[in-house]
Amino acid sequence: MEWWELPERELIRLLKLRKKRKRNFVRPYSWRWKKLDESWRYPDGIDNKVRLQYKWQPPLPEPGYGSPRLVRHLHPCKKEPVIVYKLSDLFKLDPQIHAVLIASGVSRKKRLEIVKFATKFGFRVINPGKLPLPAVERRREEVAEKEEEISFEEIVKETEKKEEARTEEEKKEEEK
Repeated sequence: MEWWELPERELIRLLKLRKKRKRNFVRPYSWRWKKLDESWRYPDGIDNKVRLQYKWQPPLPEPGYGSPRLVRHLHPCKKEPVIVYKLSDLFKLDPQIHAVLIASGVSRKKRLEIVKFATKFGFRVINPGKLPLPAVERRREEVAEKEEEISFEEIVKETEKKEEARTEEEKKEEEK
């Protein structure tokens, strides 16, 4: 049985179990010495208390901490991530099962093509990047036009006010 054949409730249960089992294993004694990074290293010393699994020491990684086999490599969106390098890679995928993960070396132009095609056919794109989507572009243009209109109207109003102020000053000077 594959993960996509599972009922939705069972899939959610397995994903919760995976999250519950996940543990952050740190390098032994990294809490004691700053020079040791926290990335996991197996303790090798013959008298190492962590390796000997003394009661007060943190646990070692073991198979029991692993995630269930059916949901082992799933993305949190409940789909299997697949790396895509070009548009033709999408033809081999199923939008119900796969999520698109665009490779890091793909150019911005190709990335835009892949994202458009993927959204059109119902794929979930995990890393679309900072792309100018058509709706966003239109909205930006509308906002820019409104700002231009407002700024032009404001300029006209300001010039009218200045002219009125000048005419009032000229009238006052003539009266004197």
